[in-house]
Amino acid sequence: MRTPDLGHEVDLVNSFDLSPVAARRMGAEEGTPLLVASAVGANLPVWRRTFADLARARPVVTWDLRGLGESGRARSQRVD
Repeated sequence: MRTPDLGHEVDLVNSFDLSPVAARRMGAEEGTPLLVASAVGANLPVWRRTFADLARARPVVTWDLRGLGESGRARSQRVD
């Protein structure tokens, strides 16, 4: 069984308050993408082993919450 490619580039996108958010897509090139929304405080290292299994069958899309991981500092305190 081959190990999926978890190599990825971080794509910085703006959230609703223009805070930069680090988004990433990894794993299989084809298939229905699985969107993974991390809980507060979780980032890529927490999910790496799980992503390795999931990414064998489909692309995995996730992001770091504002102010965490590779995302930039949150520009507001809003959470809605």
